[in-house]
Amino acid sequence: MSVRSIEAEVSIKSGIEAECSIGREVIVEVHEEAVLEPLTATANGNYTPSHGVDGFSGVTVSVPERIPMTESLSVTENGTYEPTEGIDGYDRVTVAVPPTVPDIEPLTVTANGTYTAEGDGFSPVTVNVVPPTDPDICEGEFIGTETGVLTIDTGYEGDGFPKILEIVPVIGAMDDSFLSETLRYSINSISGIKDKHTTPTYSDGTASNKMRTILSYKSSDSAYTSHASLYTYYAQDNPGFGGASCVRFSDKRTLKVYVSDTQSGSSAFIPTGIRYKYRIVY
Repeated sequence: MSVRSIEAEVSIKSGIEAECSIGREVIVEVHEEAVLEPLTATANGNYTPSHGVDGFSGVTVSVPERIPMTESLSVTENGTYEPTEGIDGYDRVTVAVPPTVPDIEPLTVTANGTYTAEGDGFSPVTVNVVPPTDPDICEGEFIGTETGVLTIDTGYEGDGFPKILEIVPVIGAMDDSFLSETLRYSINSISGIKDKHTTPTYSDGTASNKMRTILSYKSSDSAYTSHASLYTYYAQDNPGFGGASCVRFSDKRTLKVYVSDTQSGSSAFIPTGIRYKYRIVY
């Protein structure tokens, strides 16, 4: 038989197109047509051809896009927030956390130390700590309201004695207003230093009871004059007119000054109505 006759015979009997080649042996190549089916997918997954089917002739994929499920969120305080079960996330987040108001309190201190706020802090802070005073320095003020001897207790508690004395008006040393407000020969300032280093006895006019002083007084309506003189620590000798005589120490803590509202010749004096400040170094 010819090759074509064999091919025809095989194709007729098997129903499949066949090809043959003639040599020492007959080789028959049977070309079987693949069995295919179409596929339409509407969901993600793995798809296998039906039984007896070799594959898919056409694949149509139509998986609908998934729309995420969201919800809105409104918060009024700090924290961690998770979406409700079944919800993918938040489409809108509204945050209305009220601002933190600090707990502030005022503080006034009158002594050194460490201060801790009960709340967040202090505002305002007022510091009024009185600086330590030197026990050997006494300071104060006086004003004479009428003519006579004015006695001043300095408050000194130590064992020393007055070594330096300063007296000046509160309005200022050699101030122009002093000239306009006082009589002629009114004392503006007194500065004194102990003449000897020995302790005074406050009982007589000996050297141990003397202080070297300098006065500044009103010599005219527009001028001051300075004057140097000896001052005596003398309890029995009250102060009076005349420069350094206006001032006396009766003991270590008692200062006496003579105040007048009238002149007495050209003698210097401390006038009434003028506030003075004093400083004594012991």
